[in-house]
Amino acid sequence: MLHLLHDHQLDLRERLREAERARLGRELSAARRRDRPVRWNPLARRRAIPGGPAAELPREQRVPAPAAPVEDAWSSVRSSIEPLTVLPWERVPRTVRPGATGTATWRERRAGPVRLRMVEYSPGYSADHWCERGHVLLVLHGRLTTELSDGTLVNTRAGESYHAGDGPASAHRSSTTSGARLFVVD
Repeated sequence: MLHLLHDHQLDLRERLREAERARLGRELSAARRRDRPVRWNPLARRRAIPGGPAAELPREQRVPAPAAPVEDAWSSVRSSIEPLTVLPWERVPRTVRPGATGTATWRERRAGPVRLRMVEYSPGYSADHWCERGHVLLVLHGRLTTELSDGTLVNTRAGESYHAGDGPASAHRSSTTSGARLFVVD
């Protein structure tokens, strides 16, 4: 009876090892599909097993490691920001800026080269300048009308966002009749 139990445990361990090998192979395959095109290589699945037979393969038969990810525009931002920072916006000092009509109240914080702002426009606010700076804007409360340099009017409401590029071609200015609260990244 004990030898049957022992055989069953060995069989169960082997099934668990096989399931883990299959899972690791699927994860490796998925990662390769995301990162770069991969030609079929029957040794790739074996390489995924830590300490498996592929570890002993000659160098010329090993599957090459995925290429390093391409540096993107946000990589310097991510590396300059703390791993996790909670920012209670109510504690950030306010700066009040007058518009052509009404006021804009800013709460501003920098995270490396990125500026984060919580902006509140008073009812009847209209900007006194054309903004040529690129940013991403999310309307948290109220409605916002954005005028583009070609005369186009874009209306956004709570839960909607837009992004504008840098330069004169993306020049825009904001106004609101009822007031608005925004979160801006630039």
